[in-house]
Amino acid sequence: MVPDSRAEGVTVVLGGRSVTDVSPPRRPGPGSTGCCAQPNASAGHYIADNNLHTYASIELNASYHAIMDFHVDAAMNQQYAARTQLDVLEVEYTLNTDAYWRVTPEIEFADAYCMEYVGTHTGLDKCQRARIRFGEDWVDTYSTHEKAQGSCHELGHTVGFDDSIPESNLGCMSGGGQGVLSSHEIAHINGMYDPY
Repeated sequence: MVPDSRAEGVTVVLGGRSVTDVSPPRRPGPGSTGCCAQPNASAGHYIADNNLHTYASIELNASYHAIMDFHVDAAMNQQYAARTQLDVLEVEYTLNTDAYWRVTPEIEFADAYCMEYVGTHTGLDKCQRARIRFGEDWVDTYSTHEKAQGSCHELGHTVGFDDSIPESNLGCMSGGGQGVLSSHEIAHINGMYDPY
């Protein structure tokens, strides 16, 4: 087996820029607080640094890029931008990109980590830059609906949600909705990221 050039700690050159993907120690998410694990003032919880959420792919494999770019773009534009007060913008990766993603053989499903923390907001850590990884086997074998769900779910972590307990109004953070934010999740996002 050929080592994966995208493995942790390996520097990848993208558009003349070097990107080293090394995970810092993981900080805890909010856990379940009340009705759901929401972006609010829970101890140990991080939120995005502001309501403008930029995102980029650092995926080098054209096939994986095409598959997951479709789902990430759909989640960002049809859910987070269209249905919440977040502003989203796809950009070329820089160290200021809020969320970047890639596909990797290192994990089974998907995960999201805050890679750089800045300041605080009402006692919460603010995440300047989050990394999302989608597992190769997951991308290769799971359905279109599951990829839509996974994309919406992992992007939700980058704006401050942790995994939610199942709710009667299922959304992408609690395992339902086929990649659709629930009205309950939307209300929490809008409450935290009110741009006015």
